[in-house]
Amino acid sequence: MGNLSLDTTDPVQLSKFFSDCGRTYPFYGIPPEEIPESPFFSHVFQNALLNGIQLARNSATILEQLLARQNRHEHAGSSVKQAGELNFGTKTIAFLGNSGVGKSSVINSLLDFPDIASIGDMSSACTTVVTEYRQMGLGQAQRIKIEVEYLSEMASKEHIKELLWSFRRSIFLPDVSEDSLSASDYTKDEESKQAWLALSAAFGSEEGFNHNFLCDQSDRAFERITDQLVWWSKNIPWPSGSTDGKWTTYAETADECFEYIRPFVRDRLWPFTRIIRMLFRIFLDAPILRVGLVIADLPGLQDTNLARVKAAQEYLTKCDHIFLVADISRALTDQSLKTSLESAISHSAPSSGEDSRGKGLRIAVICTKSDVSILSTRGHNITNNKKVINVKAAQRELRGSESDFPISRIEGLDSAIEQATSQAHKQQLMREKEILFIEGRNRHVERGLKTVYENSLDGDLNVFCVSNFRYEECSRQQDSEMDRRLRAISGIPELRKFCYFLSADSRLRDAKNFLRATLPSLITSISMHCRDKESLMQKPRDPMKFDISAMRGIRDVILSDLEKAERNLEMCFKDWILEYSDNRQAHWQEVATKKGLEWIDWPWVKYRTCCLNRGRHIPSTGKYVDWNSELIWKMRAESDFQWDGLEDELRGIIQDLCASIRYRFGALKKFQFGAHGFPSKMIESLDHQLQEVNFQYENSQRDLTSEIRSIRAKTLESNEASFIVQEMIPAYRAAVTSPDKAKAQRDIVQGRIESGTLFPNIIRAVSNSMTNVSRRFFDDMANITGEVFKHIERDVYSAMAQKEKENQARDGQQHRGSDFEVQLPHKLGRLKDKHARILMQIADF
Repeated sequence: MGNLSLDTTDPVQLSKFFSDCGRTYPFYGIPPEEIPESPFFSHVFQNALLNGIQLARNSATILEQLLARQNRHEHAGSSVKQAGELNFGTKTIAFLGNSGVGKSSVINSLLDFPDIASIGDMSSACTTVVTEYRQMGLGQAQRIKIEVEYLSEMASKEHIKELLWSFRRSIFLPDVSEDSLSASDYTKDEESKQAWLALSAAFGSEEGFNHNFLCDQSDRAFERITDQLVWWSKNIPWPSGSTDGKWTTYAETADECFEYIRPFVRDRLWPFTRIIRMLFRIFLDAPILRVGLVIADLPGLQDTNLARVKAAQEYLTKCDHIFLVADISRALTDQSLKTSLESAISHSAPSSGEDSRGKGLRIAVICTKSDVSILSTRGHNITNNKKVINVKAAQRELRGSESDFPISRIEGLDSAIEQATSQAHKQQLMREKEILFIEGRNRHVERGLKTVYENSLDGDLNVFCVSNFRYEECSRQQDSEMDRRLRAISGIPELRKFCYFLSADSRLRDAKNFLRATLPSLITSISMHCRDKESLMQKPRDPMKFDISAMRGIRDVILSDLEKAERNLEMCFKDWILEYSDNRQAHWQEVATKKGLEWIDWPWVKYRTCCLNRGRHIPSTGKYVDWNSELIWKMRAESDFQWDGLEDELRGIIQDLCASIRYRFGALKKFQFGAHGFPSKMIESLDHQLQEVNFQYENSQRDLTSEIRSIRAKTLESNEASFIVQEMIPAYRAAVTSPDKAKAQRDIVQGRIESGTLFPNIIRAVSNSMTNVSRRFFDDMANITGEVFKHIERDVYSAMAQKEKENQARDGQQHRGSDFEVQLPHKLGRLKDKHARILMQIADF
């Protein structure tokens, strides 16, 4: 495809190259303005990659045919076909934002798929489930694939409990009119009303369900009500086809997609869609997804329902990048944006000192509705909404320099507008004026946000001002110069370019491994079926003398090495975290007890407010209060170094494991294949497989490190997914619901702090989480090792079969090959020549 020696970084030429490649190539359809400056997206590398993908597919087809002709169907399965495809790892971008800021519209624009993101919103302005958008898989004939995943019965009980608590919190609000409630209490009251609607929809037809039933405050009423609701929930029918917590279907349009999901979001099921941490996965085709990005639309962190917030917080710990979405008109003063940013930073691994939190994170702020300028309803008709720009209002809001808001140019345009003789010219000038205002405010907001958060992150905060309305409008119209300019001003192309940039380094790493290990491994497997000069010169040997069980024995030794590495990690975790925590927990308990005693003398209203808000209080004036963070501050300060040490140990364990595997592969080459007369191409195949297994191990190590950092954040932070919050919530709620006097209610919270089980429970939760993560990691390593040895075994059988043919020929037994076999050496030669040119092309990458 194209001239392999062509070297250009011209984005227009590169975009044309992508388009000419057609739908079989991962990166077709990327506009020139969205291509980032990156080695991966350079024309040279992309040209080589395209040729490599096609070469791999051709090689996989040939290898399948060879294996099928030998009736080796166990080796000619889907693994060969999959080896011929470039499979990128994924990176997840989480989108967070409050209701009504346009988060779903941004996702629609990035995907270039109108209305698809409204699925997770259930036709409302509030995202209540986690919705992932992923690239469609091979063989998906339909335009959209939908997976709906919901939780187990045990997890459902926890979410029903949270919904019931959200409803019952209104019982403890001040007995005043709605207009007299504080902002915080008003939010709780609204959440209680929504909870009532949800519970009524789900259980309203059940005998005995009513307002009084839910408000029962007798002893252990909360537990009895929860158990009854859980029992009733078993009678609710789920859509047919739901198995093992997952439901799958296909659609062609966004409307059809929503119709299929409608049963989950209407009638008796919609409360469970709201309260169960459902996960929607939408598989479709879009350039931004083809590079391995997963776009995740998350419920807001400001939600007062703990179940939904916890689901979002836990999902965030698995995300690679976080995009915070805010309305541009309130971006500089939005308290929820500041809170969300702090929460996003807290999901990075805490390192020594608070100043390091958030360093190196890929966090971006997306300011929406940039087309809604500082407008007045009086005056000229500037936009389709018949609004005009008010210069004085703009000056008051922006208060920026001339570079932010070019007053002189605006005044010049005003003069030109008054003198314009044609309506078309006047409209053009007015559009220019609008563009200047949009650009001016974008610069003003971008610089303001970077200034506000410059100490929170490593380097500049990434800020994008976007207009989904402008982008959609330009996409529907002719591609005029003004349309292209407005499309650029919409900010969507620049945001999409940034997304491509985020994936570029990891995609380069994946692609290089594909071209340098996976592809040559396929070609070498084909060569096992060819008779070459080397085999003619070798002395005849009996291929059956090679003991396949000996090779499998080496595989088992490597699996044993994995088990040893798992035990080593377990010991390191015990030394660095568990034993240290056991030795220090008494001191942490003492510090936490003193903290709790400081709050005892607070006014009951303030104390009770903290209990209602899960240990937090944001006063109208004064310092933000977070009891949970203060309870573990000593543990956080002392444990940072320990977690850093554990990460260092993990790197050493994986390095030792890779060194051990290299040694085992060396033994396999020397004492097994070398001793039994296998051709050098078999040794070459082993080298490719060793490179592949090292690459896979390194990728898995990054995943394990991410999981460990997630556990670390849940241990040392105080968000809703943290261990400390889960430990303290029962006490907070017991204090609020207790019929006793204020002192007794305070004693409930202080008693939980002083119980002596707070830190042991946290340590136990950390240990259990680490055990589960470690087990999954080493199981994955074992599966990778097994697949690699299946490949090696396939090549061994091919080499032995070819050797048998050669021995028969030496013994005078004639074997007349088919036309396919006769042409195979020629085909193999062409494959090798093409691959050699590809390797030359990427030599400098």
